[in-house]
Amino acid sequence: MQALKRTYLIDIGNSALKWAEATTPQNTGVITYGDMVMLAEQVRDFYRHQRPELIYACTVAHSVIASTVQQVCERTRIELLGSQREFNGAFHVVNHYDDYTKLGPDRWYAALGAVSKHPDENLLIVQMGTALTADSIICRGEGEYEYLGGRIAPGPTMMFKSLQQGTARLHVPSGTYQTFPQNSSDGISTGITDCVRGFISGGLEAMGNEAKPKLVITGGAAHYYEKAFRQYFPDYLIEDNLVITGLSLRIRSENEE
Repeated sequence: MQALKRTYLIDIGNSALKWAEATTPQNTGVITYGDMVMLAEQVRDFYRHQRPELIYACTVAHSVIASTVQQVCERTRIELLGSQREFNGAFHVVNHYDDYTKLGPDRWYAALGAVSKHPDENLLIVQMGTALTADSIICRGEGEYEYLGGRIAPGPTMMFKSLQQGTARLHVPSGTYQTFPQNSSDGISTGITDCVRGFISGGLEAMGNEAKPKLVITGGAAHYYEKAFRQYFPDYLIEDNLVITGLSLRIRSENEE
């Protein structure tokens, strides 16, 4: 792994950037930001302390966010990695998306990360970020997998903001999940939770009872909904940093070829 020294993996999101050195992908750092000035300052601080020589990045964030990162790190080569037609590394995954180049790379690398953590399992990988996604992986045999496709919906925060922006009387703070909400704040939070729960249930049902998929949830909002989801999906797992794990798998595989 000497070739990967000072090589960094970056997952660029709309409100947070996760990074790790390629040799130790399990040790992640997080940069959170509310605007481009804050992002530039945080990335500049990262650049000054880590001194990366090569960055492999994955992003589905707004182009302004990605360009801000590139401008701050202008002296470092940055390679933006997209999705793949198939992954051949520690295991094999075939991508069945109609056009694999259109599949959000965060979804693809999160799927690879989940497979590496849960080998020989059928999986439903749910990401709870700006968008809500649920991607299906089927294991066809030892080390052989198929990415079947996935669902996309607005994420919880986007649902909340759309209600605030599109209605005159729902400018209220977020509440908590209640069986019978008795105020608008709790009503909105409960309704959004029910929407997300139904979205996840649809993904599980589509895979069928025989598949018995393991439910893996990741993303910024995953921990927030843990209590509300546990009664409906008692065995589900929360996994952090799946995208970074997936990026690491690809980079290590290509460096071993």
